[in-house]
Amino acid sequence: YYDGEYDSYYADTFSDVPVCLNVNIPDGDVKGVMLCNQARGKWSEDFELRKNADGEDEYWLLGEFHNLDKDRTDTDLYALENNYVSIVPVTTDMTLRFCPERK
Repeated sequence: YYDGEYDSYYADTFSDVPVCLNVNIPDGDVKGVMLCNQARGKWSEDFELRKNADGEDEYWLLGEFHNLDKDRTDTDLYALENNYVSIVPVTTDMTLRFCPERK
């Protein structure tokens, strides 16, 4: 699914902002495109010891994702669950702004 309809909008909106667009495409028929917030969630982590092709040990991170925003309709998970392409603008600056200065 691609018709170029949103290209100029996103180019104009985000051209002067240091941003990365996280794009996810659902399985199945696409209904459209949604500009979304990233859903909050957490993982129940589990690790499994496996052998790689060379017979060396490696650990695989397994587990289950828990959506903490199930009732919101403006998230990437909602978009994907409802067959929309999700676009989440993600900032590249992850600085903790309210961190006190070190003395």
